[in-house]
Amino acid sequence: MSNNSTLSEGVLSRELLSSGILQQNAALPGGGGVLWGNEQIDRSLTETMEGIAHDNIWVFGYGSLIWNPIFPVAQSRTVKVYGFHRAFCLSSVVGRGSHDCPGLMLALDAGGSCRGVALKMGGDEIEGELRLLWRREMFAGSYIPKWVTAHSSDGNLRALAFVANRQRPNYIGRLPDEEAVCRLSTASGAFGSNLDYLRQTHAGLAVHGIHDPHVAGLLRICESLKQDAG
Repeated sequence: MSNNSTLSEGVLSRELLSSGILQQNAALPGGGGVLWGNEQIDRSLTETMEGIAHDNIWVFGYGSLIWNPIFPVAQSRTVKVYGFHRAFCLSSVVGRGSHDCPGLMLALDAGGSCRGVALKMGGDEIEGELRLLWRREMFAGSYIPKWVTAHSSDGNLRALAFVANRQRPNYIGRLPDEEAVCRLSTASGAFGSNLDYLRQTHAGLAVHGIHDPHVAGLLRICESLKQDAG
């Protein structure tokens, strides 16, 4: 089976991350720009985790990590992080879009605040789980790993967040809603349609009692356009 046919199954899984197929496809012409090599990814992981105990690692989920975390989750808490907001600010030409019809992906961008879900990493091989997480989030250098304070009714905790890297070529900031809707409602890539990504994110947030007006508004317009077209 070819790499492309494997990816066409539309599921981001542990197996795909371990195999390196995601990186291989992103490296194809039009596949997403300059990639990070394994050495860069490993160095980022080492620097970020320096001095951090592996028995109490929380990851801040604000998008797909909420509904498809990949790693085992020991605990979860609804939390709020200050200084960043959830934004469709990354262009996607591999996962949820193509070179001809780019999609949009979420990141944490500077300013405001963001409600999300803190996920405590479980499992017996935390080092391996962290390596998979870095392969997932950092293969294109689109994010900057950052430790943030996550506030919850059960107390504050330190969590790892992946913040938008504004220096990367796929960072495009906030698009006008009309352009964002066009991308979200039409783009599709290796892991499925951009609209499905939007739907799953909205549903994942709702499970935890989180309402994001921007996400909800974009979804409402996209669904309305789909109904009109049907």
